[in-house]
Amino acid sequence: MKPIVLLSIFSLALGGCVSAGKYKSAVEESQGLQGKVAAFESELAALRASSAAKAKEAQENIDGLQRQLKESSNQLVVLQKSQADLEKEQKELKKADDLLKSDNERMEKALAERKAEYAKAVAKLRAVVDEIGALDEPVKAPK
Repeated sequence: MKPIVLLSIFSLALGGCVSAGKYKSAVEESQGLQGKVAAFESELAALRASSAAKAKEAQENIDGLQRQLKESSNQLVVLQKSQADLEKEQKELKKADDLLKSDNERMEKALAERKAEYAKAVAKLRAVVDEIGALDEPVKAPK
């Protein structure tokens, strides 16, 4: 068993040792990787800042659009109320127009009836006047 323990210690000693060149190369590679990580971290920070600025700008745009939407909605409500009022007024005016047309037709009919009555009365008066005129004329004696 002693030979196995010795062999294990010897192999660990040989495997655990690294040459100075390999160590220096590994350290340089580690430093290079740390530099890349630092560069990536600074790029990530810049991207996050840019993203935050764009998100803020987008939120401001959204807020502005929401204000415009609210104003437009308020205007739409006012316009719809105005339209409803105008439609109601139009119905009332149509009723008034219909009544006026009906009154106008009735008055024209009454006027036509009156004209006919007056024409009859004038005709009767003319006949009476003609009769009176005929009575006033001296009668000629038959020869």
